[in-house]
Amino acid sequence: MRTNRLIIPCALSLLLLTTASSGCAETGPGTLEVEYTLGNNKACSDLGVSTVEALLVRGSGDEREVLYDRRTACGGALIIDDIEPQAYELEVYAYDSANVAILDNLSEATSARRVEIFDASDAVRDVDLTERPAELRVRWRLGEGGFSSCEGVGIDSFEIKAFREGGSGLILETTLDCELDGEGSGNWRVIDDPERELIGSTFGEVGIQALDASGTEIGASAAFIFDPVGAGYPVELTIECDENGCVPAE
Repeated sequence: MRTNRLIIPCALSLLLLTTASSGCAETGPGTLEVEYTLGNNKACSDLGVSTVEALLVRGSGDEREVLYDRRTACGGALIIDDIEPQAYELEVYAYDSANVAILDNLSEATSARRVEIFDASDAVRDVDLTERPAELRVRWRLGEGGFSSCEGVGIDSFEIKAFREGGSGLILETTLDCELDGEGSGNWRVIDDPERELIGSTFGEVGIQALDASGTEIGASAAFIFDPVGAGYPVELTIECDENGCVPAE
């Protein structure tokens, strides 16, 4: 007896398989687990780390937006769930008992911190956390009582030099415009340190030199000497200036 068979062309067969496959694919938010290593495989207590935090961000500068934020006790699982599938930049921080971030993963290039979350998927990312640099913040008061202006005291800019403890090793050098606006209620100007050179365990001296519009020095450099503050901690320095130059504020 002859058997009747239904022959399906290859193109139609492929279309049916693709349709069936796509119909079964899961969609929805994903999950990211961050497995972190502190320095050279140190324990939390070895480095004084109390908590760790993971951020998923997009954009940079004024456009930077934190979309997901999870924080947990050091040593615990660091998991972000219900994540909208797309690409993010992963930032991870370790905090001490004073809530200062002393380690992070920001020494890695931005491209290396990129993580992509797919539909209904579980992702795992290994992260090495290393020492954060100290942060240098400066501000100036111009004229008696701080009520003058850059033009009033003849200052155009400030040359700022950061040194290692002992004052012989130059770490960082930059110039700030006298008219530069400060940040926050303290009116601090944060010194840019893209190469993360202000190592908190060795950074111990700063010189701030006032300059006029021609670049000529006005008076002597205001010198600051201090004990290293440690990883991640800020150094905040204030100078008082007049037509004769600047000195450390009392």
